[in-house]
Amino acid sequence: MAENDSRFGNESGVERKIEALNQILSLEYAGLHQYTQHSFLVQGLDRHDFKPYFEHQAESSYKHVRLVGEKIVGYGGIPVVEAATVMQATDLLTMLEQDLELERQLRDAYIATIPLAEADGDIPLKFLLEKQAYTEQEDVEELEHFLSIRRVKLEDNATSGISKAV
Repeated sequence: MAENDSRFGNESGVERKIEALNQILSLEYAGLHQYTQHSFLVQGLDRHDFKPYFEHQAESSYKHVRLVGEKIVGYGGIPVVEAATVMQATDLLTMLEQDLELERQLRDAYIATIPLAEADGDIPLKFLLEKQAYTEQEDVEELEHFLSIRRVKLEDNATSGISKAV
């Protein structure tokens, strides 16, 4: 149980933060494992382009694991060691869909934790959560590009510029 430290809010507020951060940590562990597994399993012509991408994402997840784990300890908590569900696939499309689902869960978990930081004016935690939510959103958008979820269409008339996404 976390010590009651006025820098972090009241004891129940600290405990809620630790619980929320541990949920995020388990998702980040899943990202580390899932991206690493995908880097192992990607095959064929896709391997050349996506193995480095998956390895980079695994390294990024590891950095997030360290960041969140250290924050939990800073609040007097014990970081979880269990990962959330790790999804596996052997075809690239399914891998990317799985990664998109995980990145959305992470983004949403960071965003859902922001009110806990706001409740007691914990500006450093709020800043960290907002920064991480933004980073996860960038990953979501990159995966959406890979999966052609939002396609950009050029107008036939060159003077009209780019039309809305379809």
